[in-house]
Amino acid sequence: MSVTDVSHRHHRARRSLRRPAPTARHVPDRPRRSTPGGLPLEIVAHSLRSAAGFFPDEKRPFARTRQAVIDKNPALQERERHKLAGIGTEIAEAMCARGVDPLHARLAAQTAATVFGIAFAQWIRDDETRSLAVVTDEVLTALRDLVTGS
Repeated sequence: MSVTDVSHRHHRARRSLRRPAPTARHVPDRPRRSTPGGLPLEIVAHSLRSAAGFFPDEKRPFARTRQAVIDKNPALQERERHKLAGIGTEIAEAMCARGVDPLHARLAAQTAATVFGIAFAQWIRDDETRSLAVVTDEVLTALRDLVTGS
């Protein structure tokens, strides 16, 4: 393998680590207001289902490899935490812009980031075969059960 091949592979790997994650563009335009009954969590569920579409099963092997690299590097781990927090902030801002109460928006957005992180970690496990959308729905169901005491 030539130096050029190694260099190109290195730069492709770095670009993939810098690839932007799904952000607030996944927050639906409707509904525009918070109402009793958990509307912000409905927005979160819709947003997470939309974001799951960016991670088809064909990308799972790459995601596993990428995560293995991140797991071995504290700086990359910090960067991933920062990205998730940034996604939460963007989602909260988008929800506020759509008329959701700011407190509800922040709670729902941080919940979305947490649910996504947990679902993604489950999705890339070696023994996992379900789609990210299915895993995300399972995590959301567990959250709803936790909140309602079911």
